Amino acid sequence: PQPPVPTPQPPVPTPQPPVPTPQPPVPVTPAPPVCAWEATENVRLCSGANFVLDTDVFGEGFFPDNPHCPILPAGLSADEMVTMCQDVCGPADECAGFTFYTQGLQGEGPMCCFRTDASNKDGPGDNVCYEKAGWSDACTATPQPPVPTPQPPVPTPQPPAGPECLDISGNSCAACLSSNGVCAPFTRDHCALFGATWTWCGA
Repeated sequence: PQPPVPTPQPPVPTPQPPVPTPQPPVPVTPAPPVCAWEATENVRLCSGANFVLDTDVFGEGFFPDNPHCPILPAGLSADEMVTMCQDVCGPADECAGFTFYTQGLQGEGPMCCFRTDASNKDGPGDNVCYEKAGWSDACTATPQPPVPTPQPPVPTPQPPAGPECLDISGNSCAACLSSNGVCAPFTRDHCALFGATWTWCGA
């Protein structure tokens, strides 16, 4: 006798790794501009090319022969004076920063000297160098006013159709109504000529 012939078995499939489900890309939100100022204290000045001004921005004149150094008004705090200088330099793309002379120079009061390059700090001294940090075009862009949301029109109030404004047929009268219920298409001024026996019921 012969041994039984084994029945062939189908091959066992090799397990496949699951196909990953594609995920949508994560949107990247751009970081807002910093629009900040980097302050370096105890310096003599920020050296670099001068940012020359066309006008006397503070109304106090300039340090002699230095049209990039306007003198600040007297009687202000240091923070107020720095803010005034930042307001001049900030919107100007060419202005990189300024030296804030806290005690002034050669008998002149406190002043700001604006630079197109404020990366070099000379010192030591009693002054402060302010330089734009993280600045971009968005920092100097002129803000646009918000677009107003259109509002639905406000309906014109109509006078209530009380008993005095119903004509003889019971219909609302929006003109000149007589005491006997006749609704006449007169104007307000014309209706007033008839005296107390007529009532104006229009808008």
